[in-house]
Amino acid sequence: MILCVLAMCFGTVVAHGRDVGMGEEGERRLWQPVHEYSTIMTPAGAERQWRERADNPFLSYTHLGTDFGFTGPGEGGIGWGEGVVWAQLPDVTDGWAGMWHSLARLARLPEEVLDFERPYASWIETRWQPRIVGVRAEVSGRGGLKVELKGAQQEELWGELFRIDSGRPVVLTAALEPSQFRTAKLLNWTAEPGADLKLDALGFEMEAPRMTFPEWVFVASYAKASRCYSPATGFVRDRAHTEDGAFDSIPATGLFLLATAAAADRGVVLPVEAVRLLRQSWAAVSGLAGPHGLLPHFSRRVDGGFGIHPGTEFSTVDTAIFLHAALLAAALLGDTEVETAVVGAMRAVDFGLLRTDDGYVSHGFRDDGTTRIPHIWRDWGGETALVLLLQRVASQGVLGPRMAAGGRVHQGTGFIAEIQSLLFPDFDQPTADAVSGADWLEGRRRLLADQKAYFQKSQPPDGYARRHGLYGLSAGEGAGGIGYHVGGTELPDQALLHPHYILMSAAVDPNPAAPLAVLNRMKALDLFPPWGLVENVLADGTQRLPMQAGLNATFEALGAYHLLARVDGRPDAIHRAAASQPVLREAMTMFYSMPVR
Repeated sequence: MILCVLAMCFGTVVAHGRDVGMGEEGERRLWQPVHEYSTIMTPAGAERQWRERADNPFLSYTHLGTDFGFTGPGEGGIGWGEGVVWAQLPDVTDGWAGMWHSLARLARLPEEVLDFERPYASWIETRWQPRIVGVRAEVSGRGGLKVELKGAQQEELWGELFRIDSGRPVVLTAALEPSQFRTAKLLNWTAEPGADLKLDALGFEMEAPRMTFPEWVFVASYAKASRCYSPATGFVRDRAHTEDGAFDSIPATGLFLLATAAAADRGVVLPVEAVRLLRQSWAAVSGLAGPHGLLPHFSRRVDGGFGIHPGTEFSTVDTAIFLHAALLAAALLGDTEVETAVVGAMRAVDFGLLRTDDGYVSHGFRDDGTTRIPHIWRDWGGETALVLLLQRVASQGVLGPRMAAGGRVHQGTGFIAEIQSLLFPDFDQPTADAVSGADWLEGRRRLLADQKAYFQKSQPPDGYARRHGLYGLSAGEGAGGIGYHVGGTELPDQALLHPHYILMSAAVDPNPAAPLAVLNRMKALDLFPPWGLVENVLADGTQRLPMQAGLNATFEALGAYHLLARVDGRPDAIHRAAASQPVLREAMTMFYSMPVR
């Protein structure tokens, strides 16, 4: 048994892509939680709380987007305290109990396993794959704790028994040889009869290959998005921990395809693999076209195929996001067959039935396909811009664009100012556009300044967000994974940060070293482990959400790619595709008469 406390930090960030924070032999040592036992319920007091099956106080998924559960004849003795799972077991022969954690998708899927030599998605090249080199547990109390790895058939691959007698948390580590664990399925712990143990966290020590910090930011972000992609269906799950075909995100699927094409540009994915994923997903999504050529926001399995998820909508903006991203991915990869098919799908969208009498575009139709949604795309921002670009392509310039003037997004919500620039470089120009009259670059930089200043002004000097320079008032999963939250700089008393905005806005930060420095601090704070950024974090640092949510994961991957291209000076392949694809070039002329080259 080895007792140690590890400092997880990459060191000083360098803006222009030189190696940063390298350890011996050019490898980084990383910490990836499988499960941190933080709770979404506050304990009633300092004493141990009993675990009620009907009201589980823990998040219902692991940090890897997998499931977990409890095991053993004494599992009734497993309760919880603040930030810990608490095993207080009777000292009888059958009093042992513990927890299991799937390492790859759901535990009931034996074909899904984790390769410690290549733990990222199989289509990510070996050159960019980290390796899992150890197990780590944080625990206090007294008694025996066995940690083990098992295969899909419950066979034990490795196990070690630790003896703990400490009133304060200690870190237990055990080294592993990655080549011996190519088909791991479960990471388990069991406490022996009579144990009184509190576990804070269980996870892996990992080593990343030699790369620059900006490269690592992109690879880790893309690996997170890849955890949400289903090779079986071709869709991106809205959340990584859900079943395939239960709740899939159409816009996230399109953005993932573009991120994959960008990864192929960097050699992270082979071009042939990127084309394969593009074709599979295009075949899956193109079959979902509904009324007036619109795609659904969310889909699911229906009668042996796929269809709109009940209670959701056929959406103009989500159709626009998917089709623009898929067209750029096809152009970047040189897949003219898919490129032609996507343009055809764009032309098939009937905007004549989607416009109000005064020329604004509706959000779409409800799931019945006939009831038009009363809300319209009017506000200044990226969502409206993408819808208007699709309208231009679909109507071949016949229908004119309408969007409110301004230069400020609704409520100061971060992603709205940046989503268009994940796809198109034109909005980086320091000039007014011809539709809204706004200078997008100026407006986006103004919002970025407001984002950075929000907690500097509103929190006391010792505030967590202020001390670490965190920002990201945007939209995504709510605190504790409950509900959906939309924040913004124009709203008072904001407390929840969505760090995807840090990467989305990095391309317009006047100092590219600044977002890299923030991301580096987040890495040291365990907010940016090897499978990507946490979904959200409270501004006081008391709670973080490790959920892998598909849409924000793709926002992060694309933002990280643009940041990488900016700091290392290599051509931005997404920008190159957007500047050369003729259909998109023509559409962009309604905003800017001078195309970006």
